[in-house]
Amino acid sequence: MTTHSTNQSIAVEWACVGTEQIIEAWQEIIWDNDGRITGIVHIPASKKALRKKAKGKIALPGFVNAHAHLELSTGNALPLLAEESMGDWLLSVVNASRAVEDVQAVILQGFEEALASGTTTIASTVRELSVALIALYKLPPIRSIWWLEWFHPSSDVSLEKLESLQNAYHGAIFYLNSFPDAIVNRTQLGLSPHSPYNVSLQAWQALHQGLLADEKQTIWQTHLLESTEEVAYYQKTAINPEENSIDKVHQTLLGKAFQPVLPCPEDIVASLAAFDLLQPTLSVVHGLELSIEQAEQLANSGVSLITCPRSNQFLHKKMVNELLLWHPTLSIAIGTDAHVSLPNPTVLDMRLELQALKLAYPWLTWEALLVMATLNGAKALGLAGQVGELTEGTWADIAVWQVPQQLEELSPEALLESVLNSAQKPTQVIVGGISS
Repeated sequence: MTTHSTNQSIAVEWACVGTEQIIEAWQEIIWDNDGRITGIVHIPASKKALRKKAKGKIALPGFVNAHAHLELSTGNALPLLAEESMGDWLLSVVNASRAVEDVQAVILQGFEEALASGTTTIASTVRELSVALIALYKLPPIRSIWWLEWFHPSSDVSLEKLESLQNAYHGAIFYLNSFPDAIVNRTQLGLSPHSPYNVSLQAWQALHQGLLADEKQTIWQTHLLESTEEVAYYQKTAINPEENSIDKVHQTLLGKAFQPVLPCPEDIVASLAAFDLLQPTLSVVHGLELSIEQAEQLANSGVSLITCPRSNQFLHKKMVNELLLWHPTLSIAIGTDAHVSLPNPTVLDMRLELQALKLAYPWLTWEALLVMATLNGAKALGLAGQVGELTEGTWADIAVWQVPQQLEELSPEALLESVLNSAQKPTQVIVGGISS
């Protein structure tokens, strides 16, 4: 059940505050009627009653899940079999039929799982924005970004098709703005060309620089360099539908094979740059086959990379290149992907992603992992300075946990580990001042 907090503040023994995510002792976090933080103040020893109330609690910024497929959250994993390719797996996902009420039910399930594990912002791609928006009245008060996912695997730019897409996007914005302010304030829409191999860069550019050229705040997200099949698809000079599974996807979508027209077929990131599509409003997902040079180009363009550790391990038996995690300016955020691409437990819990990444790369600190799951996620979604941090002026999106050990005996890193490396649920989750 969600209720409006009456005190408009929370007292904790420890709070992870500011853009540096520094842990401060004995803090009271205060927010206004709009749900924005107005102050984070020290609780002096003289306020014994307040300190008693705060004892044992730690407040973290709510997690930011920067990439999910909530409509594919079926509760059942769909493994990529040894004899299958990524294209085969995608076809099985694309061809799965789902009734609208079933899609809305799994979206609700995903929201509830996310909220119960400390996530306060989640970004999800959907094939039809209307299906997701209709469900908003039923959803818990998580902050959400909905990407309208689209396909256009043809270099022939059909103005009629693009205008139809533009109208669907604008229609969804108009419909969303008819909702109560509380819902509108925590909901945002964006566009997701699924990937550069099934949305031609010509069509993407036409929409980005033509029909939506005046909408500079539109946010974009795309899958990029997820599999070896994708790399092979970009690099080949001739099409053979039996040769590459991605061709099979296009055969299904188009009824014929498709030869992409790229200025730099050997480097898709260079191609994106040539079409002027590398912008700070873009985030790219997975990047398992991303080279250091390509990552450098993304970083220089202000593009964020989102990694989904458990999904990547489950489907591809690998994770993001360790060298990218050392990059000084590439912003890397975390997503969960969907139940359909997750190992057991198929739960949209961001901590499971952090634990998987920590297991693969033990040198990563829990402090660095928290930054990926909060600040970097906010940046990837165009919400920097709004969510992912506990700072005056940001939304009061807070996850509160009970630390079982004696807090005085724990270092900041150990405090974070006690929360991030556990399965315990938060005692309270607050989104924009509304407590669940």
